[in-house]
Order: sequence, then structure tokens, then C-alpha cells
Amino acid sequence: MLTLYADLQGIYGENRYLKSYWMIQEELPMGIKESRIRQKQVLQREKRSRKKLAEPVDYEQRDHVYREMLKLLKLSFSHKADLRRRGLTEAEISRMEQLGYRSICAEDSVSIARRLIRSGCNLKGVPGFFVNWNHDWEVAFYRKNSGYLCLAWSVDGYLAAFQSRMQVGCL
Repeated sequence: MLTLYADLQGIYGENRYLKSYWMIQEELPMGIKESRIRQKQVLQREKRSRKKLAEPVDYEQRDHVYREMLKLLKLSFSHKADLRRRGLTEAEISRMEQLGYRSICAEDSVSIARRLIRSGCNLKGVPGFFVNWNHDWEVAFYRKNSGYLCLAWSVDGYLAAFQSRMQVGCL
């Protein structure tokens, strides 16, 4: 049961069963008194979490980290096939790859962050990167958001964000 719940919620890692158990516990209906106590605990936990969050970095640093990350990724064969199915030519797909369209790989989320840190990138405050339950940096690539990255640019020409284009039936 916990394995299924963890898979459905996109919970991965060493303590996934424990995380699943506590998430289920938080969702279970209970009496009014217990519910209020639990709600207060959750609000206190959220407040502490918000205090720990770093302020988002400027576009220049974000652009640097994102461009370094794109060097570690590639556009998969299945995503190229999906683009062909959508009517794009080989030249258009090649141009998209040059611009930075890449596939998301959930299994590599921790290793990508580690490689970026080794290359000198500071991930603190960069949207999409966080410290997970195992105290490792990770990028928010999961099976639930599996697809390919579409780039979003700032007015000043910095790579500011990504939107993931999900492909149904592709893992």
C-alpha cells in the first residue's frame, strides 16, 4: 500500500515509505480536537519551512545555472518522435535542441544537482532546486512531470524558467 501511494504521489528516495505513512496520517479523518491540534502542527511546520527558504536569485545567476544544467541533459529519442508526430521537421527539431529543449530524467535529479555543484554552481535560491529529505540538493524532475523542457526567457534575454511539456505514455 505504501509503495503504491509513494508512486502515485511521486515520492522517491530512501525514506519514501516513512514519508508516505506520515502523508497518509495527515490525510486521515479524525476528531475535531485532534484535527485542530494536527492543523496547528502543520501550520507551524509550514511557517518554519518558509523561514528556511532562500530568496530567489537574480536572472543572471539563474540563467547561468540553467544553462549549465542544459549541458547535462539531452532531448530523448521518444521526445524527438513526439515532436515529429506534432508535425515538426528534422531541421525544426534540431533548432529546438540548439535553443535548449531537453528531456526531463527523474532518475538523475540528484546527480544533476551534484554535478552542477561540482562545476561551481550555487543552487541556493534557484527555482526548481531544493534540499531533499536526505539533505542532498535535487532538481524537481519527477515521473509526474516527465516530458521535455520548454524555455522561458526574461525581457532582458536571460533564461528565466522552464515549462515542461508532458508526453502522455512516455517514461
